[in-house]
Amino acid sequence: MKRWGMLAAALCVFAGVAHAQAVINENLETATLYVDVINGNDNNPGTQSEPFKTIGKSVTVTELNNQNGIGTHVYINPGL
Repeated sequence: MKRWGMLAAALCVFAGVAHAQAVINENLETATLYVDVINGNDNNPGTQSEPFKTIGKSVTVTELNNQNGIGTHVYINPGL
C-alpha cells in the first residue's frame, strides 16, 4: 500500500513537469533568418536569397537580436 502512495505522489509531482510548454508569441518576431548548408555562406546577410551556411551563425545573430529586443524566426533548409 505504501508503494502505491509513493507512486501516486511521484506521478503527481512529475505530471506538472511533463506538461510544461514554452509559450512563444510569434507576432513579436520581426526578423527572419535562413540557413542553407548547400547554398549558404556565413558572410551572407541570412536572407532567403542569401542564407547563412551554418546554424551557429544564425544563433549568433539571433542572440544579438534578442539582446536588442528583436524577435527572430530562423528557417533551416533540409540537409543539415
